[in-house]
Amino acid sequence: MAKGEMVTRWLNLFMAIQGGRPHTADELAQRTGVSTRTVYRDLKGLQDAGFPIYFDPDKHTYRVTDGFQLRPLHFTPDELADLVGALNFVRRTGPLRSRKSADQLLDRLLAGMPQGQRDAVGELDRKLVIDPLGARSLEDEQITAALQHALAARRKVSMTYAAFAHGGQEEERTVRPYGLAYRGTSLYLIAHCDLRNGIRTFRVGRIKRIAVTSQPYTIPADFDLDQYLTGLWGITEGPETQVRLRFNPKVAQLAIETVWHPTQQNSPQPDGSVIVTMTTRGPAELSRWIAGYGGHVTVLEPSTLRKAVEDLARGILEAHR
Repeated sequence: MAKGEMVTRWLNLFMAIQGGRPHTADELAQRTGVSTRTVYRDLKGLQDAGFPIYFDPDKHTYRVTDGFQLRPLHFTPDELADLVGALNFVRRTGPLRSRKSADQLLDRLLAGMPQGQRDAVGELDRKLVIDPLGARSLEDEQITAALQHALAARRKVSMTYAAFAHGGQEEERTVRPYGLAYRGTSLYLIAHCDLRNGIRTFRVGRIKRIAVTSQPYTIPADFDLDQYLTGLWGITEGPETQVRLRFNPKVAQLAIETVWHPTQQNSPQPDGSVIVTMTTRGPAELSRWIAGYGGHVTVLEPSTLRKAVEDLARGILEAHR
C-alpha cells in the first residue's frame, strides 16, 4: 500500500475521533469506510506514533486525550450556518458519492474548532434541514467516479447511454466531459458529443456503461459552465426564447415571492394577477412546469409554448377518461 494512502487513512481516522463524541471501533470503521480490523491496526499505528488517543474500557470507545487540540478554526455564526447547510444538503441528496465524504469533512472541521463552536454546529445540524426536493435520482457510484476522473485527467469517455427521448434505446457515445451539474433531482453530465458534434446534456443515471479512454481533449477557453446553465429552464437545451406568463389571482402571490429564473420580471395587474416575463431556454421542461399549475397559469407568448401546454393538457384529459 502506498504510504500516502496510509497517511490519509490515519488522518481521517484521527479527525473522526477528535471531531465529536467518543466512537467504538465499529462506528469508526463505518465512518471512515474501512474494516474494523483496519481500524484496530491504524489505531495502534497512531498511538505508537504518539497521537494521544484514549480507550475507555467500560464503554469500548475511543477519544482524544483531554487537553489536546489542533489549532482551532474560528467561524462566524453566518459561516457556520452556511457550512452546515451545505453539508446537510450533500448528505441528503448524495451527489457524486459524497455522503461519506461530507461526514468526513464535517469531522475534520469539528476537530479544528473550539468546543463552543462544536456545540453550535451540533445544534445547527439537528435543527437546520436543507432538502428542497424529497425525490432524487439514483446514480451508479462507479460511473460518477469515472466521470470525475475523466474531468480531472481531461480524457474522453466512451459510454452507453439510454436516451429518454428515444424510449430508453441504448446508444454508444464518445464525449468530452465539460462539467457535472446537480439540477432538480438529478446529476447531469455536460459534455461535447462527438456523434452530434456539439454540447449535449446527459443524465448520469441513464449512463449504463462507461470507460475512460486514453484520448486527451481540451475544454474551450470561452466555455463557462455557470454561464451555460444560467439561461436554461431546468437542464434541457433549447433556443433562447422570451416567455410571458399570466399567473391568475389564486397563484399570483407565488410569482411575487419566488424567483424561478435570473431574468424573471414580475408585473402586478389591477385584477390581482401577475405577468411574469423571462428569457429562457428549454421549452419542454417549462411546458410541464406550467401544466402543473392546473390552469392557473396562462401562456401569453410564445405561441409554440402555448401549444406545447395545450398538447400536454389534452394528453392528461385523454389518460383520465
